[in-house]
Amino acid sequence: MKSFRVLDRLNHDGKRYGPGDTVKLDADTADHLVDAGVVAPPSAPDAEQPPPRTELLREAVNAMLAEDPERAQKDWWLNDGRPEARELARRVGFDVSAKERDALWAEMGGG
Repeated sequence: MKSFRVLDRLNHDGKRYGPGDTVKLDADTADHLVDAGVVAPPSAPDAEQPPPRTELLREAVNAMLAEDPERAQKDWWLNDGRPEARELARRVGFDVSAKERDALWAEMGGG
């Protein structure tokens, strides 16, 4: 088993992976997923790496704030002004936990 960088959403062995995550794969599975563009080949240069999860989430929050500065889209925001984790997940294409959202929100200074 070798580790591969995930390029696109992947469900493998009952676990979900998003862009930037790392997954361990056997050779046959890896070959198939590399051919499909879901994981990077082991020799792929670092310059081709997708942005890390946190960067993708930060970009999604910033886009939400730019698109809805008054936070009028009630299904995008919680009552206290934090972004809704489901809306973030929809935008980035991978699951986002409330804990992950809250850590990012605190890092961003609460919007």
